[in-house]
Amino acid sequence: MVGPTIDELVEWIRLDQNGSGNEETLALREGRFCVCGPGELNGGGMMISPTAEEVKKNLTGTEGGSITLPDPVVEFGFLIFGPKTVAMVNERKVQILEDIYKDKVLWDSNTGLFTITGLQRNDSGIYNIDSKKGNIFSACYKLTVYESVSTPAVTKLSVSVAESCTLLCSVEKAEETTLSWYKDEELVNQSSSVLSLPLTVHQQEFSSSYRCVAANPAEIKTLLVNVGTSCRGQDNTDTDTDTDSTRSTLSEISE
Repeated sequence: MVGPTIDELVEWIRLDQNGSGNEETLALREGRFCVCGPGELNGGGMMISPTAEEVKKNLTGTEGGSITLPDPVVEFGFLIFGPKTVAMVNERKVQILEDIYKDKVLWDSNTGLFTITGLQRNDSGIYNIDSKKGNIFSACYKLTVYESVSTPAVTKLSVSVAESCTLLCSVEKAEETTLSWYKDEELVNQSSSVLSLPLTVHQQEFSSSYRCVAANPAEIKTLLVNVGTSCRGQDNTDTDTDTDSTRSTLSEISE
C-alpha cells in the first residue's frame, strides 16, 4: 500500500486541527497536557485523535528574544503549539505550516533543533516536539514569555549626621520583577513588584561590596554599587550595570 503524500498529510493535519473539541484539547488549553503528535493514520487513511501527555519541562524567555527547544527532529516529525501543527520535518527538510511562523520559526538541519524568534507574550503556551522516525519520542514544554527586565539605577536619598547613607534602587517597570539588595554575598533587602527599594548603609560598611539586582524568572540585571562614591560624591546616580546575566531557561517540574 502506497503511503500518503506530503501534501495529503499536511491537509489531514489541517482537517484534524479544525475538529479540536476532544478531551485532550480541553486539557491542553488548561496547560496540563500537550498534544502528542498531530494524530496517526488509521487503516482507511484517516486521521485519528492524538494522544496527550503531561508537560515535563518549563521554558522561559523574554520579549524580543529567542528560545531553542532542547530536543531535535532530525528525519521526520512535527513542531506543535497548542492545538496547531506549526512545522513538519521530512527527509531533512522543514515545511512551515502556519503562515504567521514563516519568519519566526527556524529549524537547524545540522542539529534538528527548532528555534522560536521574536518572542512575544502571546507565544507563551504548550509546545510539543514529536519525532516519528529515527529517534522516536514526544516531548512537551510549557513556555512563558516575560517582559524584559528594566535596567536598575541607584540614587542617593540622604546622608545623615551619623554618617549613614540611604540609597534607592529603582526600575521603570515592576511587573513580575523582584528587586534585591546584596551586601557582599548576603541578601539584605528584597521586595517583589515594586518600582524602588531602599538600603541604608553605615560608614563602617562603605568598603563592602554592594549590588542591586532586578530579576524575573527569565532574566537578571545586576547593578554594582560603589557606596563610598555614591554617598560622598556629587553624582547621585549609579548606572554601572551588568545587563548580560540571564537565567537558565530550562527547569524540570517537580513530580
